[in-house]
Amino acid sequence: MVEVIPIVILKNENWLLEGVLQYQYFPNNYWGIGPESKEEDVLDVQYRQFNIKQGAFKKLGEGLYLGPMFRWTRLSRFEVGNQPTAPGTLEIPGQEGSNLTGFGFSIRWDKRNSITAPTSHHYVDFSSFYYSRFLGSTYPHFQMQLDGRKYFDITGDKKTVLALNGRMRMTEGTVPFQEYSMIGGWEIMRGYFLGRFRDYNALQVQAELRQHLFGRFGFAAFIAAGEVWDNQWDISFSNPKYAGGIGIRFNMNPKDTNNIRLDYGIGRHDRGFYIKISEAF
Repeated sequence: MVEVIPIVILKNENWLLEGVLQYQYFPNNYWGIGPESKEEDVLDVQYRQFNIKQGAFKKLGEGLYLGPMFRWTRLSRFEVGNQPTAPGTLEIPGQEGSNLTGFGFSIRWDKRNSITAPTSHHYVDFSSFYYSRFLGSTYPHFQMQLDGRKYFDITGDKKTVLALNGRMRMTEGTVPFQEYSMIGGWEIMRGYFLGRFRDYNALQVQAELRQHLFGRFGFAAFIAAGEVWDNQWDISFSNPKYAGGIGIRFNMNPKDTNNIRLDYGIGRHDRGFYIKISEAF
């Protein structure tokens, strides 16, 4: 996977230009759709995907931004194992390939004292996209997502921080498999493979305690819970997914904290080890 995330901040922070350029072509796993997918149903899949996303956000107030977004993505060369899969062979929506072109908007309220290692204040972002057949989308549908984060400097010296995060993503329409709402990954529900569970809608919450140890080293402990479901607000917690874990932090820049994090997460159905730069949220 190759990914470039250009961010341009114009004079006086009156405009923020934020984008993503991404290309990926590597093996992945697919367990099907729904909260009850079984481990033994896993398929080894591979596909090529291009993704372009660009937003232009106008500053409305202190930390408050609003603006339009554009996204284009193409998926092709879908395979199961090493053999191309003929359309209709498996019940995977979008396996024959897809083109999506969509417009949306985002409103963001960002009061964090740091983007890479926040210790106080909050971040809230609401965004939505509509992928129209008129614009060439083979799977017309609507997406919206709410992401809220809050940070508490417990000791007042940035050495003990409690970080909270909640995310909800909802879709409506005809959705290809790679655009369903998923739980897991390296940011939230660590311990679950991203896409281990997917459906039209997903809700995830997490809490993380970050503790400075000595010098450039720190420690983190985190817990999370989440679920996916299909019919709008008809969510059920009869089979909840939850995860937890611990991690080590190393600060690469003492003047402006930016950590390398090593996290090990254990989920109810999965587990994972993560090495990333900057905090999970």
